[in-house]
Amino acid sequence: MKTTGIDENINDFPSTDIEGLAEPDIEIDPLFEEVSRFIVLNQQGSASFIQRQFCIGFNRTGRLFNQLEAAGIIGPCKEWGKPRDVLINNLQSLESVLSELQPIIDLAREKEAERAAIHERAHEQIERDKIAERIKEKYRRRQLEKNIRQELIDSGELFGEQPKRPKIPREVVDAVYTRDGGRCVYCGSTQNLQLDHIIPFSRGGATTLENLQLLCQKCNIEKSNKIG
Repeated sequence: MKTTGIDENINDFPSTDIEGLAEPDIEIDPLFEEVSRFIVLNQQGSASFIQRQFCIGFNRTGRLFNQLEAAGIIGPCKEWGKPRDVLINNLQSLESVLSELQPIIDLAREKEAERAAIHERAHEQIERDKIAERIKEKYRRRQLEKNIRQELIDSGELFGEQPKRPKIPREVVDAVYTRDGGRCVYCGSTQNLQLDHIIPFSRGGATTLENLQLLCQKCNIEKSNKIG
């Protein structure tokens, strides 16, 4: 059975008595109060009327009508496919009924708000995960591009024939590490440290103690081939 169709034949749902509305396992519909006022105001107990007005499906309308019947707002289904009788003829009388049910109605609204909050948090987490994946992918691509760029420079395919990067002597590596205190000179990190040319090798920078510095992998990628 489709839940979005319009149908008057909702008398095949189990009935609910008025005391049953207060049972812990019976949750009154959050639209109960609004729908009851709408029905009394228009004196129209039509399921299709409610489905169209509130954009709700067959199953939810059926449960709502059972609750409205249990509360004495509409009568039982007398004839298949026909609107229910509206048993309350003015809003003042309806308010008396609603006041008795107010604790149950308030509880339903609280539960609806909790469900909405949970849904919102879940939606936000999905968005956060998507953004995190985009950031990680961007970071991965930048690192890959840097490595490929350097390979192209070293092979002479980029910027013409360039002198190949010489191997840095061990004593120079140790001297740079000691001078910079074993930390990234940009952020102070001690993780994933790399030797970086202050004036990039691709721009003619020398592989000397004075032109080398310690950078962490993140800062080195961000620096790219800039001078500094």
